[in-house]
Amino acid sequence: MTTPLITVSIVGFAVGGASTIGVAEQAYVKGISAGWYTAAWGLGAIVMGLTVAKGYRRLNITTVPEMLERYYDKKSRIAGIVIQIMVQLCVMSLQYVAGGTILAALLPGVFTVTKGMIMSAVVFIGVTMMGGMWSASISNLLNVTLKYIGITAAAYMAVSLMGGTAAIEAQAPTPHMLDLVDGVGGMTILTWVVTLITVNLSLQSIIQISLGAKTVGIARKGFILGGLIMLPVGFINPNVTDERYKFITKVAIVVMGLMTFIFALTISGIIATLMQGLSLMEAFAVIVLMTLFAPKYCSRIGAFYTLVAAVVTLLIWNFVPAVRIVPHVIYLEWIVCSITFGVCTSISKQAIATDEALEGKSVEEGMVNSLN
Repeated sequence: MTTPLITVSIVGFAVGGASTIGVAEQAYVKGISAGWYTAAWGLGAIVMGLTVAKGYRRLNITTVPEMLERYYDKKSRIAGIVIQIMVQLCVMSLQYVAGGTILAALLPGVFTVTKGMIMSAVVFIGVTMMGGMWSASISNLLNVTLKYIGITAAAYMAVSLMGGTAAIEAQAPTPHMLDLVDGVGGMTILTWVVTLITVNLSLQSIIQISLGAKTVGIARKGFILGGLIMLPVGFINPNVTDERYKFITKVAIVVMGLMTFIFALTISGIIATLMQGLSLMEAFAVIVLMTLFAPKYCSRIGAFYTLVAAVVTLLIWNFVPAVRIVPHVIYLEWIVCSITFGVCTSISKQAIATDEALEGKSVEEGMVNSLN
């Protein structure tokens, strides 16, 4: 994919249901400061483009779990796949909720929220089944254009119908509605930024966009440009045939799509739910950053136990309120996972095996050297 396609793909992924309906849901109570959620996505994409996008391309991998098996062990890959699926269930379910809400609001005589969610699921699953990443990126050229035109027009119309910003401020139920920070609070904004930078470094859906670029430079530019645009607003047999791979992929898309729909029926607050699910990506962020930038300090047992620690931490956070000594679970995840990875390095004498990719030599550079 080219720079424009990478750009619209990351924007289309981030500026979805949570960044529109979810933010509106928050803004109704907290005010305009809810917009920092989308800005945090933009900052995360920029950090991804400036830091690890090149590293992922250099490793010549297709998935994050593939990297875990290459440098750690098979059980780390399996754990990585399970956690990535859990997070993806959360992310896609929220898109169904947002899609159902939009359709029910625009066409109440045709759709209830549940029927709208069903239609959203059919569209999302169908597009992905028919064309995969390519169809998603091409359709995002239209999606992103319509989103930004629609959001801009809706904002202008809303302000005009209310009589301008002064009239809105005068009628606001609380004084913080137009304050850029006070509504959701500085700590919540910081939590969004920390969480979404973490997610951009390690979520498979985002890494897949980076790996779909033609070159390292295109991946980097696409993410940085996508981030700037956002500021204002599987587990298979390695010897499988191509035909079998396509079949498995399509079956997985349908199964996962139906699972996410069932999960979506139980969701209430969009952003709050999303922040909980995305906190699991912190374990991947620790593993990826250490593997790419400090491989000599990585133990082969580190990845698996760090991933397990992330799941255990999230469960304890939800069921044992006494551990909530920090403002959000993402901070506890960073502390626990960093300590777990460090302890594994300290007690294990078996370091990961490095190769040319980890030492800074990409596949593209190797081809150039061989030609020379």
